[in-house]
Amino acid sequence: MFTQHGPEETVHPPPDSDFTNANNVFVPNPDLEDLVGAMIEQDAKHFNDLRELRFVGLWQLEGGKKGGVANLGQAAVATPREQLGVAVDVFVWTAKDWIISYKFNWWQYEALAYHLLCGVQVTENGPKVIQPPIRAHVAELERYGAWNIGLQAAQKAMGLQMPLGLNVRANAVMGAMDDLLEQANARARLRDLGQQADELLEPDADGNTVTVERVDE
Repeated sequence: MFTQHGPEETVHPPPDSDFTNANNVFVPNPDLEDLVGAMIEQDAKHFNDLRELRFVGLWQLEGGKKGGVANLGQAAVATPREQLGVAVDVFVWTAKDWIISYKFNWWQYEALAYHLLCGVQVTENGPKVIQPPIRAHVAELERYGAWNIGLQAAQKAMGLQMPLGLNVRANAVMGAMDDLLEQANARARLRDLGQQADELLEPDADGNTVTVERVDE
């Protein structure tokens, strides 16, 4: 892990009193800032281009929801106005309300930080934040399985050891997610077989369904 905290140790956001007024919804988050710095320093394969960027970590009081889904955190490119008096290129913040609600431990919090950092890219015009290529609904996975390239890549990655150390919980979660996709794929294949079987059924003259026997030559 990149953090010095134990993976099962609970994350403790700052108290509400640190958010002094209604307009002050952000407070410094040095732990997140250190975590992002460690990731960039130690994972050159994925984050080498980010070495020259200046990151500021923050806590947000309430993340709310985005598209009906809990907004756990976000990376955002600093505007020229926000850069006044602050050495920053990219803000990275996590939501206090959801971290407490979901009882995040440091393994989960590190995964969230890594997820946010993966969305930051460097272009000719400076840094930008992109959306992850993998977005799916549970119902769609149950019905169609890993139906696109992004999901197929995710399924493959879930079978590999991620850079979070030999953490039993991490391996268990990855295994469960891999099993979910495998089961979804199996259901999709069975559904296809059912459709093929339906094509072998034809109604007789009275409207009753009869089986048409297939003879392979």
